[in-house]
Amino acid sequence: MNKNLMFMVTSAAIATLGYLISVYFENIWLGYFILLAVSTVFIATLMGRSKAYFESIVSYRVVTGLAFLLILAHVIAFALDYNRRDFQKELVLEIRHRIDEGVAKSEIQGSLLYALSRYKVDEYSTVMEAYKSEYGERLAENGVYLSDFDIEKPEGFDDDEMDYYYEIDEANDEITITVATIVSNGEDPEFQNKNGQTGKYEIAFTLNKQGVNYEVLN
Repeated sequence: MNKNLMFMVTSAAIATLGYLISVYFENIWLGYFILLAVSTVFIATLMGRSKAYFESIVSYRVVTGLAFLLILAHVIAFALDYNRRDFQKELVLEIRHRIDEGVAKSEIQGSLLYALSRYKVDEYSTVMEAYKSEYGERLAENGVYLSDFDIEKPEGFDDDEMDYYYEIDEANDEITITVATIVSNGEDPEFQNKNGQTGKYEIAFTLNKQGVNYEVLN
């Protein structure tokens, strides 16, 4: 194996090792840094080895300058991305928060409003009677509420990362359904969620004869 081939194989092996290290430590920035360092050394070494193949010193300097600008651009991009990592993380979490909030309101609030309409139209004696008639199969044991995802779980998905619970107050003829997320953060990082998490987004919907309302618990 000649030196050039050995050099390329070694560089590829080190780059692969950098990727594996980032996976092992679950740190993408570590892998990004290692790959950046390896690529910088690779390009610099490649330029040094190829100097004799250029027709003139001018062409060599031009290519070297372009290679330097390429490396510099990657270094600057890495620095900018690294400095923006917290902002990007917060942005992704905020997007997820809005999605979870929308899903919870669409599914739970919609079903409660429908049950309320059936109570008023079909002359059920109680709100709970109307709700159980329409959605009784969702009320599982131990206060666990079965969402649309739980009932019609898409193939290949095990968890929608949202937990649902219900409480029935027969005396006041009302039901409260609480949605606690696993990923989305709430306002209070110390808040104890119903699903055992801490500081996650949680919202509760209540249905009674007066109507449907909700309260963001965290």
